[in-house]
Amino acid sequence: ISWTTPLFVEEGGRVQVITVAETWIMSYDLADGDVLWKSAGTNYGNISTPVAADGILYVGSGLREGQVQAIRLDGAEGDISGSSSILWSFDKFLPYVSSPLFYDGFLYFLKDKHGFLTCLDAATGEAHYANKRIGIR
Repeated sequence: ISWTTPLFVEEGGRVQVITVAETWIMSYDLADGDVLWKSAGTNYGNISTPVAADGILYVGSGLREGQVQAIRLDGAEGDISGSSSILWSFDKFLPYVSSPLFYDGFLYFLKDKHGFLTCLDAATGEAHYANKRIGIR
């Protein structure tokens, strides 16, 4: 089951349609519909929509022990699960519903629906801060 919106990303001269479902992240060639690559690492009920910047895809969900992954799009082909195309993963304080935001080299996401913000260095996956309560006025 997937409730995410497909993401369209141009990489290497072709447009990829990236979808996130119950067990796989899949990339399709928009021109002919062929599967370009796939990766395990998602889980049941993924709602968070992926985001891409500078040739890297950031995708993940926090329902039932999920993770956020950074995936290098250049050179991704076939089943990339556990390959060097997966640059890093992070498995704490994860988004379930909210989609991540990429800004100025950092990846931001809210834990579930509870108002706790995490900020990761998008290049390394290291936490700049994690699970920080945001004020509501």
